[in-house]
This record gives sequence, C-alpha cells and structure tokens, in this order.
Amino acid sequence: MGALLSRRAFNDFRRRLDYREYGGAPLLGVRGVCIIGHGSSNDRAIFNGIRVAYEFSRSGANASIEQPLPAGPSLARIMTPPDATIH
Repeated sequence: MGALLSRRAFNDFRRRLDYREYGGAPLLGVRGVCIIGHGSSNDRAIFNGIRVAYEFSRSGANASIEQPLPAGPSLARIMTPPDATIH
C-alpha cells in the first residue's frame, strides 16, 4: 500500500536525477555556451541538451559570470612564501 501511495514521489525523484531530462551541464570557463552531455545520450538527452544551451544563452548567464569580481589578494601572493619573489 505504501509503495502505491509513494509511487508518484519516487517517479518525480527519479525524473529529477535522470541525465536525459537535463541533457547536459554547462562547461564554465569558455567564452560562449558549451554544454557537456553524457557519452551514452539518446535522442531525448540530446534534445534537452540543445534546450539547455538555448536557455543558458537566452538567460545571459555568460554576461553575469563575466562581471568583474571584487578585488582581493591574488592567488600568486597567497601561495608564495614571504621570502620568494614573484615574477
């Protein structure tokens, strides 16, 4: 009886974890939109990957990621011992 009552919740949860529903994940650090898909993607996953790329592009996500970050100490300064010189 419990399985019948929770079937919908389990199906929703499975759908949320299904890579075919997402189609892929954005590859950050490139100039433009790049979606990486699973190697064994079927037609549904590829369709959703194209959808994700379109939505990512339309949302202006790259522009907001490219906004300058607040100035702080550089990584070279943090990782370098105090007696070393930075070139």
